[in-house]
Amino acid sequence: MARVAKIRNAYPDLKILTSKRDIEGKEQYYIEFESVQKALSPGRTLVFLETNNESFASNVTSMLNGLNGLTLELQEAENEAEEEVEIEVERELILMTTNHNKAFKGSHISNSDLSNLNFQYPSVYNYKEGLSDFGKNYNSRYGNYPSRYATRGFDLALDLLLRLAAFESCYEGLTNTRTKYLENKFKYAQPQSGGFINQSAYILKYQDLFILKMED
Repeated sequence: MARVAKIRNAYPDLKILTSKRDIEGKEQYYIEFESVQKALSPGRTLVFLETNNESFASNVTSMLNGLNGLTLELQEAENEAEEEVEIEVERELILMTTNHNKAFKGSHISNSDLSNLNFQYPSVYNYKEGLSDFGKNYNSRYGNYPSRYATRGFDLALDLLLRLAAFESCYEGLTNTRTKYLENKFKYAQPQSGGFINQSAYILKYQDLFILKMED
């Protein structure tokens, strides 16, 4: 649960909800609505959803969307003599994940729900509308448009060539120089285990059914 630990370090007051399990301890991939409702206070709340299961992601995003904005909810009575009363509760829920995977892209996931929740996630690439000169040349030569992997390969090769032109070695300046190209950017760190790791990423978000890049 390394991801949860990192999130907890950033948000010490984090509340953690996990999916239900059966008597054998097997994941059931759902959370009860009442548990989610009680965990969410009025006002602005960041919600991190960490899962690889599409059904679970669909279950949670649907509930969060229903609890987002102004809702009417029953307030529990303080004692048995009193009746429950209906009150207005206003929330601004912002959904996030540190691991954007297939669970958030399946047919059971509502893009409308994700947009309403301003869903945000890190991505190593930033897809842009419209064709770049690279895309046009690629299509002219190969008869189709470049995938994000082809574009990443182009960006990586260009990064290495420009570093070689600027420095005596492609390794020089890797850890203190940030570069950005068509859809990718690069800023390397050198872990104790050796080698280099690219730590640059974009933060993307759903807004009005579009995927937008947040400010660098």
